[in-house]
Amino acid sequence: MNAMSTSRLGRRLGRSAAGAAALLVLVACSNTQSGSAAPESGAGVVSSGAVSSGAVSSGAVSSGVVTTNTPAGPSTSPSNASRPATGAPLTLPAVGINGVNDPACRSDRRPVILLHGTFSQISIDFAVLAPALIADGLCVYGANYGLFGTAAVGDSAMAFAAVLADVRAHTGAEQVDAVGFSQGGLVLRTALRRNGLAGQLHTAVLISPSFHGTDSPLIASIPGGACPACSDQAADSALIRDLNAGGDLDGAVRYAVAVTSGDLIVTPWRSQIPVGPPDRVRTVVLNEVCPQTNIRHQDMPRDSGVVGWAAAALTAAGEIDPADLVCTPGTG
Repeated sequence: MNAMSTSRLGRRLGRSAAGAAALLVLVACSNTQSGSAAPESGAGVVSSGAVSSGAVSSGAVSSGVVTTNTPAGPSTSPSNASRPATGAPLTLPAVGINGVNDPACRSDRRPVILLHGTFSQISIDFAVLAPALIADGLCVYGANYGLFGTAAVGDSAMAFAAVLADVRAHTGAEQVDAVGFSQGGLVLRTALRRNGLAGQLHTAVLISPSFHGTDSPLIASIPGGACPACSDQAADSALIRDLNAGGDLDGAVRYAVAVTSGDLIVTPWRSQIPVGPPDRVRTVVLNEVCPQTNIRHQDMPRDSGVVGWAAAALTAAGEIDPADLVCTPGTG
């Protein structure tokens, strides 16, 4: 995060004590990055639009080893795959992770688009997952939206729609897959419904998504003017009521969802899971499969077990079971 970005965010969030606290955490998160190390994520940087207390955490993968947990089968290297791009230019900017938005990437598998959470960006939420997916033979894309995910969810959904159009034009893919963390899951849900994108998405991998919003009291501590996305993620918001009225599933999209029952940010935790039949919705509850785990909401997309399960869910086109989660030393 550069000084200009911090200054702009400060003018928006600095109107309240809660906003100032969020800004301080973001600055701390930015300043802890060095070299090529993965960006750190703190307890005060949460992706559901709430600010919690606590010190900045290490942000490292618990076990130190990323396990992709990919089912046996052929693996396609992005650099050697046969399907060519259409020649349409890719206009997505760099996001701070090598290999993401690489115009030279080629793969026979569907492109994957990343959607980050609130008070965050792709380089924070997907510093571990994105390289794992690229190593697994996927072309990965994404763009930071909503001024660190604080803008209205509907605006971020439109930004995602633009990214999807860019990726499809560049790759020639009829459909894409997506991985959404926290607010990213709600942004995706909104885009599928309001922007008519359901036919262009095959598999949605959701990690601790604010799919039905949250009733956490922390959400009320952030003024809506400072973070419209936070207000949108309240369980009783106009956006959530509108989306719920039309049901949870769109098109023929398959949903693979990873959650933890100890989540204190998107509550109740079961509200994170789309309601639908098992042939459309597959869910793993991390601490039920790995009873010794105690992963916080904001650490979910960097946990090695979740990273492996997400990669496997994309390989399996969403047809994945809880038993496919591997409990690594960091997970269980």
